[in-house]
Amino acid sequence: MRIAIIGVGNLASALVQALSYVKSGGRVHSFIPALSLPKDLEVVGAFDIDRRKVGKKLSEALFSPPNVAEKFQDVDVDVEVMPGVLKDDLGFLTPVIDPVHTEEEKFLDSLKSLKPDVVVLSTSSNMNRSNSFYASAALNAGSALINTTPTPLVKDFSEKFRERSIPLLGDDLLSQVGGTALHEGLVEFLESRGVKVVRSYQVDIAGTTEALVTLQDDVKDIKKDMKSSFIRGNREVEVVAGTSDYVGFLKDRRVSYMVIEGVYGVNAKVRIDVSLKTSDPQNSVVPMLDLLKLAYHMKEKGIGGAVPEVCGFYFKSPPVKYNSLSEAREKLLDFVSSL
Repeated sequence: MRIAIIGVGNLASALVQALSYVKSGGRVHSFIPALSLPKDLEVVGAFDIDRRKVGKKLSEALFSPPNVAEKFQDVDVDVEVMPGVLKDDLGFLTPVIDPVHTEEEKFLDSLKSLKPDVVVLSTSSNMNRSNSFYASAALNAGSALINTTPTPLVKDFSEKFRERSIPLLGDDLLSQVGGTALHEGLVEFLESRGVKVVRSYQVDIAGTTEALVTLQDDVKDIKKDMKSSFIRGNREVEVVAGTSDYVGFLKDRRVSYMVIEGVYGVNAKVRIDVSLKTSDPQNSVVPMLDLLKLAYHMKEKGIGGAVPEVCGFYFKSPPVKYNSLSEAREKLLDFVSSL
């Protein structure tokens, strides 16, 4: 299984470390233990637009600024990070990134030469035009695409990938135990106990470049809508959820605060206040390992496009939103059993 990574940021750092951990015999939880990662798995290519990473070995670039992901596993990946394509304004990342990029045709030639089975798209949330180009490039190269970003690629490209029998999994990766997943889970729990949830809100704070770029008005609105919509689901509940600030010294730590209010019994009130502290990059490890397995097996079976049963569990903005995470997991397991 050949993997190419576009965007050598904190998510990529945690993912490549996890792949090395698994290949060395380490075990990681999986939501779909019935499927296994191919033994011949390797990262064959990586692309970025920061001069401090381009030209370096991936094993070194993963820990180069502005990355802040914690090192938990030695990585020995000799592939050289190549320049990506930049079609967007850097916005809030302007003082953070030292940009370098290549022409579209050169990028496409480089990607095709790698012959990746799966492309992982993990760029910043403000790279919408660039991400659309990357989706076209993955399709052109015949590679499955995992879109961890909030760029709405499923809406624009799912049918094209389906026609080519190539998987497209997205959009906007849902953390394993992040604020959004916990928030939705608490709402589901309260409803299962007969509580009428009336309103809730959530704020997230972190020290990653992703937290910084999410403070841009356009990105903030998109991310807030995606998170709020995911938690709300099909319920008639007032939900506001989004990133509220960037605190550099937090580095890869994310702090989430949420408040959920409801009524039960004879108009009795209940309120839950939660503070959650997690490692932002590590939150992506289990979902990403699962998605790599799924993308590989789906491609082998000729299953293309954005499969709702997969996207509905692993992403905040899937093509189909289920009523709860429990329902989404049931749908996922039913799909996996059919592979």
